[in-house]
Amino acid sequence: MLINTVTLIIPIDISRRSKEIFKRALSLASDISRDGFSAIFSINFKDDDINNELFSSLSLIKNITVVKTEGDNVPLAKIRNTAINQTATEYILFLDVDTVFDADTVRYIVYEAINKKSCFAMLPCLYLTKKGSDFVKDNHSTKQMVDYFFNFRRDLIMHIAFPTSLICVDTYSVKEIGGFDENFYGHGYEDFDFMIRLLSYKGLMSMQESILIDNPYITLVFMEGFRADIAKTSIKELVSKKYILHLHHDKNINDIYYINRSRNAKYFHDKWRSILDKENIKHQSSKTFLHCFLDFCSGNNIKIYDYQVLFDPIPRHMWRNFTLFDHIKSNIKKFKGLLRHDKIPKKI
Repeated sequence: MLINTVTLIIPIDISRRSKEIFKRALSLASDISRDGFSAIFSINFKDDDINNELFSSLSLIKNITVVKTEGDNVPLAKIRNTAINQTATEYILFLDVDTVFDADTVRYIVYEAINKKSCFAMLPCLYLTKKGSDFVKDNHSTKQMVDYFFNFRRDLIMHIAFPTSLICVDTYSVKEIGGFDENFYGHGYEDFDFMIRLLSYKGLMSMQESILIDNPYITLVFMEGFRADIAKTSIKELVSKKYILHLHHDKNINDIYYINRSRNAKYFHDKWRSILDKENIKHQSSKTFLHCFLDFCSGNNIKIYDYQVLFDPIPRHMWRNFTLFDHIKSNIKKFKGLLRHDKIPKKI
């Protein structure tokens, strides 16, 4: 059976958002078990009441294996590697604890990976607002939420992205490249690094200087740099409208979890600059993600009209750090034709 060929891997760290992550981990594990899938929950374990309770509760759920990664300042890469080393199935599906589990979507991505020569598939993800997350809790299906997204329901969906933690791939390849690089601190960029090494190993991505372009994107189809290089492999999945949902949670930019990103970004850049120099990689011109997307649609008789939402210039997540006053003020200026470029919300 399809479900017997894959193990779902979910890293858990309840040193932050403890109660919320505890609740979501149990809910996700129950949904996975209910639909007959198997999963490994890898916990950044501390010997305290909440960690012990989570470990015990997850261990009681059928088809759920729980492993511990113990130590101080354990990086997310190591938490994932602990689970990878325990995987015995032919395929791995990496998920996030904030993922909304949808059995049909999971079967789709596993089927895609198994039936591709590359043994790899990655799905786009819709990041929900708090209201959108409440809709899902009220039994709105993943398909309904995708339909809402394509109908510009920005009150429900903040934006769409290709999170590299949501992929299905053969276990052999993951182990051959050595899993995740544990030199990254905490969270951030370890997934980008992993994806570049994985896709390069599979011949799906070539080494080029665009790997050093680190520009977060506002609109998905205009992405560039290594984010575009990674996403080019999954345009079919973008067009399929088979998406994963991500539940809303508050984001504290002063959390050490996010502060580590700047340090990791530097390590990422220095690491790949060194690799490119060693391999004597020079500048190469290549098609943008937008060109690849348009070419795919043209070659498969797909109407661009059906994907207008992907060109939305100001996704809702750009307003996440704006106050209500900022929002009203900017809209007044816009209507007067006086909206200055430097008042556009910054990328996050």
